[in-house]
Amino acid sequence: MSIEKARVIKHFSNAAASYDQAALIQMQIAKTLIKLVINSGMSSPVRILEIGCGTGYLTQLILERFPGAQLLASDISPKMLETCKLSLSKRNCINQNSLEFAVQDGENLSLQPKFDLIISNACFQWFGDLPNSFRQLYFN
Repeated sequence: MSIEKARVIKHFSNAAASYDQAALIQMQIAKTLIKLVINSGMSSPVRILEIGCGTGYLTQLILERFPGAQLLASDISPKMLETCKLSLSKRNCINQNSLEFAVQDGENLSLQPKFDLIISNACFQWFGDLPNSFRQLYFN
């Protein structure tokens, strides 16, 4: 399946300011994801990659649950990433030592470090080649 990334970026950039008002399902998914990670039995991750951080709802939950971890919050939309930064800043969630931001296409990451946890909230439907994407994430 071919995904037109420019349209995805434009759509989410246009929706960034009002996204949270309509993202009730995404917020429920984020809460469930955090519970699944906590209940998985894995030790506390040191390096976390969040793909498609959007406005930062899941990002905040990650920071609250894993305050000692280094988190890289990424999104394909620069506007969503800016909205995330602003939202977290307003909630005093940003610690320069533990949180980084990157404009990245989660399907084609240009990242070198290994991650203990890769998490994403409802963004894989925007990937055109899931098997290849998962291989890249696994071997990253």
